[in-house]
Amino acid sequence: MQVTSKTQQFVGVDISKLTLDICILDPEEGKSLFRIKNTPKAIKSFLKSSCIEPSIIAMENTGRYNRYLLDVLGQTDHQVYVISPLHLKRSMGLTRGKDDQIDAYRIARHIQLHHHLEDRWVAEDDLLQELKFLLTERNQIRESLSKIRVRVTEHKLLDVGTYLKKLKRRDIRRIETLEADLKEVQQEIHQLIMGDDQMREVFEFITSVPGVGKVLAWNLIARTNNFKKINNPRKLSCYAGLAPFAHQSGTSIRGKSRVSPFADKRLKMLFHMAAMVAVRCDQELQQYYERKVKEGKSKMAVLNAVRNKIAHRICAVVNKKKMYEPMLVLS
Repeated sequence: MQVTSKTQQFVGVDISKLTLDICILDPEEGKSLFRIKNTPKAIKSFLKSSCIEPSIIAMENTGRYNRYLLDVLGQTDHQVYVISPLHLKRSMGLTRGKDDQIDAYRIARHIQLHHHLEDRWVAEDDLLQELKFLLTERNQIRESLSKIRVRVTEHKLLDVGTYLKKLKRRDIRRIETLEADLKEVQQEIHQLIMGDDQMREVFEFITSVPGVGKVLAWNLIARTNNFKKINNPRKLSCYAGLAPFAHQSGTSIRGKSRVSPFADKRLKMLFHMAAMVAVRCDQELQQYYERKVKEGKSKMAVLNAVRNKIAHRICAVVNKKKMYEPMLVLS
Protein backbone atom coordinates (compact mmCIF):
# COMPACT_ATOMS: atom_id res chain seq x y z
CA MET A 1 0.00 0.00 0.00
CA GLN A 2 1.30 3.43 -0.95
CA VAL A 3 2.12 5.70 2.00
CA THR A 4 1.07 9.33 1.58
CA SER A 5 2.56 12.24 3.45
CA LYS A 6 0.31 14.42 5.64
CA THR A 7 0.71 17.40 3.34
CA GLN A 8 -0.18 15.50 0.17
CA GLN A 9 -2.70 17.34 -2.00
CA PHE A 10 -5.41 15.50 -3.90
CA VAL A 11 -6.83 17.16 -6.99
CA GLY A 12 -10.01 16.22 -8.86
CA VAL A 13 -10.73 17.63 -12.30
CA ASP A 14 -14.13 17.56 -14.00
CA ILE A 15 -13.58 18.04 -17.72
CA SER A 16 -15.90 19.53 -20.31
CA LYS A 17 -15.33 20.74 -23.83
CA LEU A 18 -14.65 24.36 -22.86
CA THR A 19 -13.86 24.41 -19.13
CA LEU A 20 -12.13 22.50 -16.33
CA ASP A 21 -13.59 22.48 -12.81
CA ILE A 22 -10.85 21.77 -10.29
CA CYS A 23 -11.12 20.76 -6.64
CA ILE A 24 -8.01 20.71 -4.43
CA LEU A 25 -8.16 18.83 -1.12
CA ASP A 26 -5.37 19.98 1.18
CA PRO A 27 -4.98 18.55 4.71
CA GLU A 28 -4.08 22.01 6.05
CA GLU A 29 -6.13 24.42 3.90
CA GLY A 30 -9.18 22.25 3.24
CA LYS A 31 -11.16 22.34 0.00
CA SER A 32 -10.54 24.85 -2.82
CA LEU A 33 -12.57 25.12 -6.02
CA PHE A 34 -11.51 26.69 -9.33
CA ARG A 35 -12.80 26.93 -12.89
CA ILE A 36 -10.49 27.58 -15.84
CA LYS A 37 -10.63 27.32 -19.62
CA ASN A 38 -9.77 23.99 -21.22
CA THR A 39 -6.76 25.32 -23.14
CA PRO A 40 -3.03 24.58 -22.76
CA LYS A 41 -2.28 28.22 -21.92
CA ALA A 42 -4.89 28.39 -19.15
CA ILE A 43 -3.80 25.05 -17.67
CA LYS A 44 -0.12 26.02 -17.58
CA SER A 45 -0.98 29.38 -16.03
CA PHE A 46 -3.13 27.75 -13.34
CA LEU A 47 -0.44 25.23 -12.38
CA LYS A 48 2.12 28.03 -12.02
CA SER A 49 -0.09 30.41 -10.04
CA SER A 50 -2.01 28.04 -7.74
CA CYS A 51 1.05 26.80 -5.79
CA ILE A 52 0.19 23.13 -6.30
CA GLU A 53 3.03 20.97 -5.02
CA PRO A 54 3.62 17.63 -6.80
CA SER A 55 0.18 16.15 -6.15
CA ILE A 56 -2.11 13.27 -6.95
CA ILE A 57 -4.40 14.44 -9.75
CA ALA A 58 -7.40 12.49 -11.04
CA MET A 59 -9.90 12.97 -13.84
CA GLU A 60 -12.54 11.01 -15.71
CA ASN A 61 -11.68 9.47 -19.04
CA THR A 62 -13.57 11.79 -21.39
CA GLY A 63 -11.65 10.98 -24.56
CA ARG A 64 -10.36 13.88 -26.62
CA TYR A 65 -11.35 16.55 -24.05
CA ASN A 66 -8.60 15.22 -21.74
CA ARG A 67 -5.95 15.88 -24.36
CA TYR A 68 -4.76 19.38 -23.35
CA LEU A 69 -4.67 18.58 -19.63
CA LEU A 70 -2.78 15.31 -20.11
CA ASP A 71 -0.28 16.92 -22.49
CA VAL A 72 0.56 19.55 -19.86
CA LEU A 73 0.60 17.14 -16.88
CA GLY A 74 2.85 14.76 -18.80
CA GLN A 75 5.62 17.37 -18.46
CA THR A 76 5.27 17.69 -14.67
CA ASP A 77 6.03 15.61 -11.56
CA HIS A 78 2.38 15.10 -10.60
CA GLN A 79 0.96 11.59 -10.17
CA VAL A 80 -1.89 11.40 -12.68
CA TYR A 81 -4.84 8.98 -12.74
CA VAL A 82 -7.42 8.68 -15.51
CA ILE A 83 -10.48 6.87 -14.16
CA SER A 84 -13.30 5.12 -16.00
CA PRO A 85 -16.55 7.14 -15.56
CA LEU A 86 -18.49 3.94 -14.79
CA HIS A 87 -15.95 2.85 -12.16
CA LEU A 88 -16.05 6.31 -10.60
CA LYS A 89 -19.85 6.43 -10.54
CA ARG A 90 -20.21 3.00 -8.93
CA SER A 91 -17.51 3.67 -6.33
CA MET A 92 -19.42 6.70 -5.04
CA GLY A 93 -22.48 4.75 -3.92
CA LEU A 94 -25.78 6.65 -3.64
CA THR A 95 -25.36 10.35 -4.46
CA ARG A 96 -27.72 13.31 -4.71
CA GLY A 97 -27.31 16.30 -6.94
CA LYS A 98 -24.86 16.90 -9.72
CA ASP A 99 -22.91 19.82 -11.12
CA ASP A 100 -19.36 20.31 -12.34
CA GLN A 101 -17.92 21.49 -9.03
CA ILE A 102 -19.60 18.68 -7.09
CA ASP A 103 -18.21 16.20 -9.63
CA ALA A 104 -14.70 17.67 -9.24
CA TYR A 105 -14.95 17.27 -5.44
CA ARG A 106 -16.18 13.68 -5.78
CA ILE A 107 -13.28 12.81 -8.08
CA ALA A 108 -10.80 14.38 -5.61
CA ARG A 109 -12.41 12.50 -2.73
CA HIS A 110 -12.34 9.22 -4.66
CA ILE A 111 -8.64 9.48 -5.47
CA GLN A 112 -7.86 10.52 -1.89
CA LEU A 113 -9.42 7.29 -0.61
CA HIS A 114 -8.50 4.86 -3.41
CA HIS A 115 -5.35 6.10 -5.18
CA HIS A 116 -3.40 3.05 -3.97
CA LEU A 117 -5.86 0.82 -5.87
CA GLU A 118 -5.80 2.70 -9.18
CA ASP A 119 -3.35 2.29 -12.05
CA ARG A 120 -1.24 5.38 -12.58
CA TRP A 121 -1.54 7.06 -15.98
CA VAL A 122 1.54 6.82 -18.21
CA ALA A 123 2.07 9.29 -21.05
CA GLU A 124 1.78 7.85 -24.56
CA ASP A 125 4.11 8.81 -27.36
CA ASP A 126 2.88 10.79 -30.37
CA LEU A 127 2.89 7.75 -32.69
CA LEU A 128 0.54 5.80 -30.44
CA GLN A 129 -1.83 8.75 -30.14
CA GLU A 130 -1.84 9.13 -33.92
CA LEU A 131 -2.59 5.40 -34.27
CA LYS A 132 -5.59 5.76 -31.94
CA PHE A 133 -6.92 8.72 -33.90
CA LEU A 134 -6.58 6.82 -37.18
CA LEU A 135 -8.37 3.77 -35.74
CA THR A 136 -11.19 5.99 -34.51
CA GLU A 137 -11.47 7.54 -37.97
CA ARG A 138 -11.50 4.07 -39.54
CA ASN A 139 -14.33 2.95 -37.25
CA GLN A 140 -16.39 6.06 -38.04
CA ILE A 141 -15.98 5.56 -41.79
CA ARG A 142 -17.01 1.91 -41.50
CA GLU A 143 -20.10 2.84 -39.48
CA SER A 144 -21.11 5.43 -42.10
CA LEU A 145 -20.54 2.90 -44.88
CA SER A 146 -22.71 0.33 -43.12
CA LYS A 147 -25.63 2.74 -42.74
CA ILE A 148 -25.53 3.86 -46.39
CA ARG A 149 -25.25 0.29 -47.67
CA VAL A 150 -28.32 -0.68 -45.65
CA ARG A 151 -30.22 2.25 -47.17
CA VAL A 152 -29.20 1.25 -50.71
CA THR A 153 -30.42 -2.29 -50.03
CA GLU A 154 -33.75 -0.94 -48.78
CA HIS A 155 -34.13 1.15 -51.95
CA LYS A 156 -34.01 -2.04 -54.01
CA LEU A 157 -37.05 -3.38 -52.13
CA LEU A 158 -39.18 -0.31 -52.85
CA ASP A 159 -40.91 0.85 -56.01
CA VAL A 160 -38.22 2.87 -57.74
CA GLY A 161 -39.47 6.37 -58.38
CA THR A 162 -37.59 9.31 -59.83
CA TYR A 163 -36.59 10.67 -56.42
CA LEU A 164 -35.40 7.29 -55.11
CA LYS A 165 -33.27 6.82 -58.22
CA LYS A 166 -31.53 10.15 -57.49
CA LEU A 167 -31.10 9.25 -53.83
CA LYS A 168 -29.65 5.86 -54.74
CA ARG A 169 -27.15 7.45 -57.15
CA ARG A 170 -26.03 9.90 -54.43
CA ASP A 171 -25.67 7.06 -51.94
CA ILE A 172 -23.56 5.06 -54.40
CA ARG A 173 -21.28 8.07 -54.88
CA ARG A 174 -20.99 8.42 -51.08
CA ILE A 175 -20.07 4.74 -50.79
CA GLU A 176 -17.34 5.11 -53.42
CA THR A 177 -15.93 8.16 -51.61
CA LEU A 178 -16.02 6.48 -48.20
CA GLU A 179 -14.42 3.30 -49.55
CA ALA A 180 -11.58 5.40 -50.97
CA ASP A 181 -11.20 7.20 -47.61
CA LEU A 182 -11.19 3.87 -45.77
CA LYS A 183 -8.48 2.50 -48.03
CA GLU A 184 -6.39 5.64 -47.49
CA VAL A 185 -6.76 5.54 -43.68
CA GLN A 186 -5.84 1.84 -43.55
CA GLN A 187 -2.77 2.52 -45.65
CA GLU A 188 -1.75 5.31 -43.24
CA ILE A 189 -2.17 2.95 -40.28
CA HIS A 190 -0.04 0.30 -41.97
CA GLN A 191 2.69 2.81 -42.86
CA LEU A 192 2.71 4.23 -39.32
CA ILE A 193 3.23 0.79 -37.76
CA MET A 194 5.78 -0.35 -40.35
CA GLY A 195 7.68 2.91 -39.86
CA ASP A 196 8.32 2.25 -36.16
CA ASP A 197 10.71 -0.60 -35.29
CA GLN A 198 9.04 -1.57 -31.99
CA MET A 199 5.47 -1.53 -33.31
CA ARG A 200 6.48 -3.36 -36.49
CA GLU A 201 8.18 -6.10 -34.48
CA VAL A 202 5.12 -6.60 -32.24
CA PHE A 203 2.81 -6.51 -35.27
CA GLU A 204 4.80 -9.28 -36.98
CA PHE A 205 4.83 -11.41 -33.82
CA ILE A 206 1.09 -11.30 -33.16
CA THR A 207 0.02 -11.69 -36.79
CA SER A 208 2.02 -14.94 -36.86
CA VAL A 209 -0.65 -16.40 -34.53
CA PRO A 210 -3.30 -18.28 -36.60
CA GLY A 211 -6.54 -16.29 -36.85
CA VAL A 212 -5.01 -12.94 -35.90
CA GLY A 213 -5.37 -10.43 -38.74
CA LYS A 214 -4.04 -6.94 -39.20
CA VAL A 215 -7.11 -5.15 -37.76
CA LEU A 216 -6.96 -7.07 -34.46
CA ALA A 217 -3.21 -6.47 -34.37
CA TRP A 218 -3.67 -2.71 -34.92
CA ASN A 219 -6.23 -2.47 -32.13
CA LEU A 220 -4.17 -4.56 -29.70
CA ILE A 221 -1.14 -2.34 -30.23
CA ALA A 222 -3.25 0.76 -29.62
CA ARG A 223 -5.19 -0.55 -26.59
CA THR A 224 -2.18 -2.05 -24.79
CA ASN A 225 0.28 0.77 -25.53
CA ASN A 226 2.25 -1.66 -27.69
CA PHE A 227 1.95 -4.24 -24.87
CA LYS A 228 3.63 -1.95 -22.33
CA LYS A 229 0.39 -1.47 -20.37
CA ILE A 230 -1.01 -5.01 -20.72
CA ASN A 231 1.18 -8.01 -21.49
CA ASN A 232 -0.43 -10.61 -19.22
CA PRO A 233 -2.91 -13.00 -20.91
CA ARG A 234 -5.30 -13.00 -17.93
CA LYS A 235 -5.43 -9.20 -17.89
CA LEU A 236 -5.86 -9.08 -21.66
CA SER A 237 -8.71 -11.60 -21.51
CA CYS A 238 -10.40 -9.61 -18.75
CA TYR A 239 -9.95 -6.30 -20.62
CA ALA A 240 -11.38 -7.74 -23.84
CA GLY A 241 -14.33 -9.45 -22.12
CA LEU A 242 -13.13 -13.02 -22.70
CA ALA A 243 -12.62 -14.17 -19.09
CA PRO A 244 -15.64 -15.94 -17.52
CA PHE A 245 -16.57 -15.03 -13.94
CA ALA A 246 -18.56 -17.13 -11.46
CA HIS A 247 -22.19 -16.17 -10.80
CA GLN A 248 -23.24 -17.74 -7.52
CA SER A 249 -24.20 -16.87 -3.96
CA GLY A 250 -24.95 -19.16 -1.03
CA THR A 251 -27.03 -22.23 -1.87
CA SER A 252 -29.80 -20.55 -3.87
CA ILE A 253 -27.93 -18.86 -6.74
CA ARG A 254 -25.96 -21.21 -8.97
CA GLY A 255 -25.75 -19.48 -12.33
CA LYS A 256 -23.42 -20.25 -15.18
CA SER A 257 -20.07 -18.53 -15.33
CA ARG A 258 -20.30 -15.57 -17.68
CA VAL A 259 -18.08 -12.91 -19.18
CA SER A 260 -18.34 -9.37 -17.86
CA PRO A 261 -20.26 -6.76 -19.90
CA PHE A 262 -17.76 -4.12 -18.74
CA ALA A 263 -15.16 -4.74 -21.43
CA ASP A 264 -13.84 -3.38 -24.70
CA LYS A 265 -16.64 -4.61 -26.95
CA ARG A 266 -14.88 -3.80 -30.20
CA LEU A 267 -11.82 -5.79 -29.14
CA LYS A 268 -14.09 -8.64 -28.05
CA MET A 269 -15.72 -8.67 -31.49
CA LEU A 270 -12.32 -8.77 -33.19
CA PHE A 271 -11.23 -11.68 -30.99
CA HIS A 272 -14.45 -13.49 -31.92
CA MET A 273 -13.70 -13.07 -35.63
CA ALA A 274 -10.15 -14.33 -35.01
CA ALA A 275 -11.55 -17.42 -33.24
CA MET A 276 -13.93 -18.13 -36.15
CA VAL A 277 -10.97 -18.08 -38.54
CA ALA A 278 -8.70 -20.07 -36.22
CA VAL A 279 -11.08 -23.03 -35.84
CA ARG A 280 -11.05 -23.38 -39.63
CA CYS A 281 -7.38 -22.83 -40.42
CA ASP A 282 -5.51 -24.05 -37.30
CA GLN A 283 -5.52 -27.82 -36.91
CA GLU A 284 -4.93 -27.79 -33.16
CA LEU A 285 -7.80 -25.38 -32.41
CA GLN A 286 -10.05 -27.06 -34.95
CA GLN A 287 -9.65 -30.43 -33.22
CA TYR A 288 -10.11 -28.78 -29.81
CA TYR A 289 -13.34 -27.09 -30.96
CA GLU A 290 -14.80 -30.26 -32.49
CA ARG A 291 -13.88 -32.37 -29.45
CA LYS A 292 -15.48 -29.98 -26.95
CA VAL A 293 -18.67 -29.64 -29.03
CA LYS A 294 -18.97 -33.44 -29.19
CA GLU A 295 -18.62 -33.52 -25.39
CA GLY A 296 -21.75 -31.41 -25.14
CA LYS A 297 -20.26 -27.95 -24.61
CA SER A 298 -22.14 -25.08 -26.22
CA LYS A 299 -20.50 -23.70 -29.37
CA MET A 300 -20.28 -20.17 -27.95
CA ALA A 301 -18.59 -21.42 -24.76
CA VAL A 302 -16.03 -23.34 -26.81
CA LEU A 303 -15.45 -20.34 -29.08
CA ASN A 304 -14.83 -18.21 -25.99
CA ALA A 305 -12.25 -20.77 -24.84
CA VAL A 306 -10.62 -20.48 -28.28
CA ARG A 307 -10.56 -16.69 -27.92
CA ASN A 308 -8.73 -17.10 -24.61
CA LYS A 309 -6.23 -19.47 -26.19
CA ILE A 310 -5.55 -16.87 -28.89
CA ALA A 311 -5.01 -14.19 -26.20
CA HIS A 312 -2.52 -16.47 -24.44
CA ARG A 313 -0.69 -17.15 -27.70
CA ILE A 314 -0.49 -13.44 -28.48
CA CYS A 315 1.01 -12.57 -25.08
CA ALA A 316 3.42 -15.51 -25.34
CA VAL A 317 4.90 -14.45 -28.68
CA VAL A 318 5.17 -10.82 -27.56
CA ASN A 319 6.83 -11.67 -24.23
CA LYS A 320 9.20 -14.22 -25.78
CA LYS A 321 9.85 -11.99 -28.82
CA LYS A 322 9.53 -14.81 -31.31
CA MET A 323 7.16 -15.91 -34.06
CA TYR A 324 4.41 -18.39 -33.26
CA GLU A 325 5.39 -21.99 -33.87
CA PRO A 326 2.43 -24.40 -34.27
CA MET A 327 2.42 -27.62 -32.32
CA LEU A 328 2.56 -30.90 -34.21
CA VAL A 329 -0.96 -32.34 -34.14
CA LEU A 330 -1.43 -36.03 -34.88
CA SER A 331 -4.56 -36.70 -36.88
